[in-house]
Amino acid sequence: MPATSDRLQPSQLAPLFVLIALLHAAAIATRFDLIRAMLPAVAHAAVLCAALPLLLITGYFESRLDHGPTLPGLPVWMQIRSRPVRWALSLAVTYLAVVALQTLDWSFGPVDPTPPAAWPTATRAQWFFTFTLGMAFASYLTAARFLVPALRLLSSPLRRLPTLVALVLLTAAGLALARALLATIAARDDPRFAQLLGDHQTLRSDPALALALTLATVLAPLLLGWLLRGRRRPEPTEATAPQR
Repeated sequence: MPATSDRLQPSQLAPLFVLIALLHAAAIATRFDLIRAMLPAVAHAAVLCAALPLLLITGYFESRLDHGPTLPGLPVWMQIRSRPVRWALSLAVTYLAVVALQTLDWSFGPVDPTPPAAWPTATRAQWFFTFTLGMAFASYLTAARFLVPALRLLSSPLRRLPTLVALVLLTAAGLALARALLATIAARDDPRFAQLLGDHQTLRSDPALALALTLATVLAPLLLGWLLRGRRRPEPTEATAPQR
């Protein structure tokens, strides 16, 4: 848990996590083939690159939350009591999982995030969004089991820095990591990664526009988190403490 002087209340940052959750929900929607076809390739590359900075920003602020007293040995997924935090984590992992499943053409048995093209549009949309929403709890458990401890560890030294500096560093690190992952995949030139190869090619062909769209996606949560973190509740004093 963060030091006492570093703690923030979940309700204080709830608008930030709601905004991040909505951005991840919109990202998931772009993976539906009908919506995907409407958007330019650079938009998909920007959404993919923004996912990692948003996840790092989420982890940084989650690491600063005071979730209150918990029983010893309680699993992480039960320690996080803020619903907006759960939504943000769940939808982030769901988006990344859908990208992986669609890229590798995988499915969970008969359940596939990409419905058959021959189906009517309404049926295909129902299938896709039922699948992605159905993954939410499993995604949250995955995030709590693996991502949250790692993100807390990563955020620990950054909490010694000014908040804005930490957020800028996390954004830069997320963008660099996304670019490095796409470059690594492109170097393998594996046909199974055709979609990600296309995203990488888009980044190389129009890097300025892709970077501008990515930063536009990340900038609002970054600034909102920075502003909300300053709205600290005053500590109760002897004069203001409620009388028993």
